[in-house]
Amino acid sequence: MLERSPEAGDVGAIDDLVAGYVTRAERFTARAGAVRAAGDQLVSVSVGAWASALGERAARLAAGLDDAAGGCRQVAEVLAGYGAALRGLERRVMVARHEVGTARIRAVAARERYATAALAGGAASVPWLWSDVPAFPAVPAAAGELRVWQAAVQDAAAGLRAFRACCDEREDLDRATAARLGGVDVMTGYAPGTGVDAVVDVPLVRALASAAAGTLTAEQAREMALWFNGLAIKVSASHRNQRDVQMLSDFLDVHDDESAAVLAALFEALGGDRTAALVSGLAEHPDRPSLDGDPSPLLALRVRAALARGSWLWSPTQAEKFAEGLFDSGNLYGHAARAIDYLFADADGARMSAALTIAVADRVDAFEQEHGRLADFGQKLGFRLEMSEEPGSEQRLPLDPAASVFATLGTYPQEARDWLTGGSIDWSSDIQPFDRARIGYWFGERDWSIPKSDGFAGIGALWAGVQGSNGPLDARQVASINDAVFEQLAINPSLLRTEHISNRGSLRIAEAVGAQLHGLIEVGGNRGPAYSDRQWEKVPSLLTREGIGLIPIQGVVAV
Repeated sequence: MLERSPEAGDVGAIDDLVAGYVTRAERFTARAGAVRAAGDQLVSVSVGAWASALGERAARLAAGLDDAAGGCRQVAEVLAGYGAALRGLERRVMVARHEVGTARIRAVAARERYATAALAGGAASVPWLWSDVPAFPAVPAAAGELRVWQAAVQDAAAGLRAFRACCDEREDLDRATAARLGGVDVMTGYAPGTGVDAVVDVPLVRALASAAAGTLTAEQAREMALWFNGLAIKVSASHRNQRDVQMLSDFLDVHDDESAAVLAALFEALGGDRTAALVSGLAEHPDRPSLDGDPSPLLALRVRAALARGSWLWSPTQAEKFAEGLFDSGNLYGHAARAIDYLFADADGARMSAALTIAVADRVDAFEQEHGRLADFGQKLGFRLEMSEEPGSEQRLPLDPAASVFATLGTYPQEARDWLTGGSIDWSSDIQPFDRARIGYWFGERDWSIPKSDGFAGIGALWAGVQGSNGPLDARQVASINDAVFEQLAINPSLLRTEHISNRGSLRIAEAVGAQLHGLIEVGGNRGPAYSDRQWEKVPSLLTREGIGLIPIQGVVAV
């Protein structure tokens, strides 16, 4: 409960907004007066219908400026109330946190004294948790300490109730503020192109209100994304301060799965090139191992998580465009390798979508087979990210973005199988040729050994990931892949020495082989293949629902 932050928000920034809207209201009022005066002067020197038309036009324009001024005052009033309420909430949250903290200290101390008295009086045991207070003393001598303990726990519970009330109050405050902003008069009669946008960013305020109410449209998501795109560009270009970093971090944090459309639009606008620069730029100054309160590591984690959430809404075309930006020629020898390695390093907590993973895997494959490894040297993101102790932030591990991408690809079994075999193929035939170029390079030629890579952990996760199948056709595809993988691993020189394989690499390869173990024992150990001209052979299996498994023939011979 206490990990929530109902007091979050920059009250000073809200005060700045209030002052800005008040100033804008005054400018609109002055402008309306000037328009009226000019209209009156034109009317005085004109005659007939022309004079009347000039007067009406000036009056309409002045009335519109008055409406804009009134709208600015209403927005300022709403935001001023929001800031005042937030200040009061901050104080109550601080009091509640302090009450819980001090009550916990008293409860822990009382529990220890109670335990001493109870055990000395012959009690067999006492509760271990400070909050697990018994209703009655184990021995009479401990009754006094039990009352102190109970009172402390009750105080802590009261503090937690007050904190929970603050959390509920913040949610109600945000909803009410969004509703009041949505009801501002100038927004009700708003029409694009009337000049009101110069004072009140009506589409943006409406988008913020809709986001709070859970009714955000795709167009409003793009509006919000473009609003923060400039800030993200500023941070990525290193022209930033801690406040910029914190603002962007807070924005990414509050947009969860329910508002993934905002994140999808934000990263689509930002592009792969600037996203790579943003993530890589947060790891600057590796000679400063102390974070000193710097929010940059937290922002890097949130960028990764936000991209993962947003990418699930992308079409393959959108994902390919983003991946193309990651491999922008200006990034290839700077940000690309480190950024890709980090973005795909946490397939459990921040898994990129299948569309984005395939798009990046395509480009990693094309680049390496034409130009060589994307990163032959260098380190992972620097000490400032390493200090966060999150997946992908350990600087001493080798930098190999292909390993991270393939580990993520392995979490999508069917997409991984199609990627390895070169596309969708009809697997109903007993002998089905397919393009083995990718398997040949990544399993047969690529050096995954330590210290050049992760010791077969990433490529092993990809191989293990393709093993699951949902029917005989999937099983034939899996067997064909295994057939080719066994052949290529048998000739990969980087697999010949055990010290080249990491612990995780050993585990992943064992998982892949273990899924085929029944067939390998039956065909490879007991009797040999019955049909040496085929790619697979059916064998009895207890590991499938059908009771039949498929084992690769040539792979068994190679092993």
